[in-house]
Amino acid sequence: MEELHPKLAAFFDADTLEEKYNAACKFNNDITDHFINAMAFSLDMNIPDGKTQDRYQALLKTIKTRMNYERNRDRR
Repeated sequence: MEELHPKLAAFFDADTLEEKYNAACKFNNDITDHFINAMAFSLDMNIPDGKTQDRYQALLKTIKTRMNYERNRDRR
């Protein structure tokens, strides 16, 4: 059985969106479309096809947006 990549495991183990964002930021040069798809799927997000680095930036931006939305929602 194949082991889960440590950075991906850290992302899945993170409890908050902020922790997930920080874990996702640590991929840098290790990022692959497979990792992007797995992270996006786990958060019920859709990251469109394209260049891997563009998709990675879109994933980070989407997580950041969701963090801001949830932070604002909690203030109500």
